[in-house]
Amino acid sequence: MIAFCRSKGIQRNFSVPYSPQQNGIAERKNRTLVEFARSMLHAANLPFKYWGEALMTANFICNRRYTKVLKNITPYERWTGMKPCVSNLKVFGCKCYAHVP
Repeated sequence: MIAFCRSKGIQRNFSVPYSPQQNGIAERKNRTLVEFARSMLHAANLPFKYWGEALMTANFICNRRYTKVLKNITPYERWTGMKPCVSNLKVFGCKCYAHVP
């Protein structure tokens, strides 16, 4: 794991178990995702049972948008080395139809 992290440029930081106060960056990311998902469910007027899909969509979008830390690059691009394709994004909760031949 140490060699993998070094090869990808990942800096490992450790914290004491069961102390979220020491891991502010991860806690802030979790809060951002939860607020993002809650907002999408509310805007689409969808029930809470779609929470998992909303959270995964929030994470998908957050990984494909620019951040302050990574200048002129997205987290997805940093990880894979390829530009993300966002041409298939639709409004969360919009109606869709499956065409079955």
